Amino acid sequence: MTLAIWWLVALLVGTVAHEFGHLLCARISSIPVAFLSIGTGPRLLGGKVGELRWEIRAWPLGGFVAPRAVIASTPRWILFILGGVLGNAAVIGAVAALAEFGLLQKWPAFTEGGASPLVFAQVIFIVGNLIPFRTRLGGTRLPFRSDGLRVIDLVSARFKRKPETEPTYAALFQRYHTGGPLRPSAAAPQIIGQLQRAAADEKAWPEVKAFLLQALASAALPHAEELLVLDKLVTVGLISGEPMGLAKLDEWSLRAITAGPDIATIVGSRGAVLVELGRYKEGRILLRSAANSDQMTAFDMVLNDVFLARAEHALGNTRRAHYLIKTVRRTLQYQPTSPDVLELVARVEAKVEDA
Repeated sequence: MTLAIWWLVALLVGTVAHEFGHLLCARISSIPVAFLSIGTGPRLLGGKVGELRWEIRAWPLGGFVAPRAVIASTPRWILFILGGVLGNAAVIGAVAALAEFGLLQKWPAFTEGGASPLVFAQVIFIVGNLIPFRTRLGGTRLPFRSDGLRVIDLVSARFKRKPETEPTYAALFQRYHTGGPLRPSAAAPQIIGQLQRAAADEKAWPEVKAFLLQALASAALPHAEELLVLDKLVTVGLISGEPMGLAKLDEWSLRAITAGPDIATIVGSRGAVLVELGRYKEGRILLRSAANSDQMTAFDMVLNDVFLARAEHALGNTRRAHYLIKTVRRTLQYQPTSPDVLELVARVEAKVEDA
C-alpha cells in the first residue's frame, strides 16, 4: 500500500476511534445520545439502533456525537468531552501493545508503512482537540470552543458559581423583556413548571401545549410571558411538524413579532414560518437579521441556519445552503438536541444534497 493510502486509513481509524470514544464515555456517564455521525461529505449509510440515529459519510475526517440532554454532573460531562481523545489514545496503546508482544511482525506491510501514520494521526487528533482555542463556527457569529477549552471552562465554572437546580423567573423571561419592571404573573410558576416538564419528557408536549394555549386565552399575561409562550408554541410546531397547521404558526408568529419586533428569537421564528409558507425572500431577510444578533443562543442558531438553508436552497443558492447545513452539523456536536430537531435537519439536508 502507498503512504497516501496508509494516511487515509489512519485518518479513518482516528475518526472512528474519536467518535466512538465520545459515544462510549457518554454511555459510561449516563448521558443520553441522540445521534452519531462518522465522517463528513455525502451521506453513504444511516439507520437507527434503539433511540440512537447513526450515519456514515464519505470523507474519513470529522464527525460528531450529539447528546440528547445536558447532565448536572461536571465530572461525567468532562469524561464525555474527553472521550474522543481517549479513543485516539486507545489506538496508540493498542499499536504499542501489539508491537511489544511482537504481533505486528505478522503483518509486514503494516510495519513497513502503516504503523507510523496510524500513530501520528492519533497524536494529531489528540493535540488538535486538547489545545484550548475559541473561534467562530463556520464563519458565523456562533462561538466554537475546542474540547480542551470546554474542559477548562467547566472546571473553572465549578469553582465560580453554585449549581442552579431550576431556572429563575428572570433567567427564563429576561430575553423577552422589552422595558419596565419584570414582574411575574400568577400563572408564571405553572408556565415554568410546564416548560420544565416538556423539556424532561417530550411525550408530555401535547398536554403542555394545551396548558400554554389555555394560558394565552384566559390569562392577561405580562408582555414577556406572552412572548415566551408564543415563541415556544411556534418553535415546537416548526421542529416537530405536528398537524396544527401553518395557519396557526402564521398567526402566533405574527402576533409575537408585532409585540416584540426587536427580539432576535422572535424575528427568527417569524422568518422560519415565512419559509414554511413558501415566502422565501421575506423569510431570508428576517433569518439573516436574527443571525446577526448577539441575543441568539446556540439552539436558536441551529434552527435559524436550518431554515435559512432551506430558503437559500429554494432561491437557488445551493452552495450557501450546503455551507449552512455543514455549520449546523458542527454545532450539534455539543448542542443537546432532540430526535425531532435531528429529523428536521435531515429533511432539509436531504433536499439540499439532492440539488
